[in-house]
Amino acid sequence: MDTTMNANNVRLQPRVQVHHPKLAMVSIMLGAFVGMFSETSLNIALSQLMAERHVSQDSIQWLVTGYMLVIGIILPLSSLVTSFQIKDSNR
Repeated sequence: MDTTMNANNVRLQPRVQVHHPKLAMVSIMLGAFVGMFSETSLNIALSQLMAERHVSQDSIQWLVTGYMLVIGIILPLSSLVTSFQIKDSNR
């Protein structure tokens, strides 16, 4: 079990014990990359969407606003997934 010492020499325990920390880091980094990639690709495609759909810049801004609103709602809700931990039947 990994522990660290703080300034008062008190042993600190991790909140959640991660069995595969490298796998957890890879998944976090992959999620961050996919998030930035999707936002970047949307910004690149905006001019093509405007030309293809014959819509104004105001209308396409609603697309960006809706996309960011959905992302803003989903991200905090996805953190609730960690609160539903599967109980280990061997304990």
